[in-house]
Amino acid sequence: MKRDASAPKQVFISYARKSANEQAKALYEALGGNEGLAYLDTQKIEDGDRFPTQLANAILTARLFVAFVDDSYFRSWFCLRELRTALAPFDRLICSPASQAVQKDRALDHLVVAMPEFGGGSALLENLPATLRNTHWPKASDTERLVKLIHRGLQTVNVSIGDHLLSNDAEAIRELLLVETSLPPPRQLVKPHFPGNLTPSLQERFVGRADDLFRIHFALSTLRGEPARTAAISGAVEVAAALAKLAWRLSTCGVSVPPTTQAASSGLPQIKERLASNSNFMAC
Repeated sequence: MKRDASAPKQVFISYARKSANEQAKALYEALGGNEGLAYLDTQKIEDGDRFPTQLANAILTARLFVAFVDDSYFRSWFCLRELRTALAPFDRLICSPASQAVQKDRALDHLVVAMPEFGGGSALLENLPATLRNTHWPKASDTERLVKLIHRGLQTVNVSIGDHLLSNDAEAIRELLLVETSLPPPRQLVKPHFPGNLTPSLQERFVGRADDLFRIHFALSTLRGEPARTAAISGAVEVAAALAKLAWRLSTCGVSVPPTTQAASSGLPQIKERLASNSNFMAC
């Protein structure tokens, strides 16, 4: 049955043209093309151009959001803003201490992920919430599986992305998308859109904080299209923290250690050398 081409589309396809154009168009045609279920934007938006109003409306009126994720996607200023808009219902819930895990999972039911053909899949998924990271997604070229997944999703997701939000929230998200994308990317300083109301973690560990860690990573890294830089910083911080804990533990055992600031270059070898010749450590 033909659908009204002017009616709101049930599925929004988000993709980077330089890498997933062919796969996105294949899915669009499989869902009925111009008179089918999906909205596929083929208008090229240049840096500094204003985000089309109809594109913002298409995201909020869709019931499902399909993201063709790859390196180009997570470096595209506009793709990332589309993704942030689709994640708005989830973001609203994780800002509420009263929200339950099942509610947050349902707030992600409208997202479908198409994975890249070759490599980098697990690293790319770090830019998404834990529920999406832990889901097995089809490859971008597997149009048949994607279509089945979309039809299954349309049976369970009965409201649009905008309807998941309060009317004021939906309008604020829409205006944020239009205003922010009118600025030239990238910006050197990013003001995270997430509020700072983080609940306490359990004791000294990041237990139960996957959603909060995702919010921080998404705001400070993903939205800037700089996952590699943040990964390097994160790794350096983790190594420094581990060495600091080791240095403290050894000092309680009477083993003198070099300053932790020297650990990256000379501290660790010195620690090993001192352990080999220090009997206090074995007794400790």
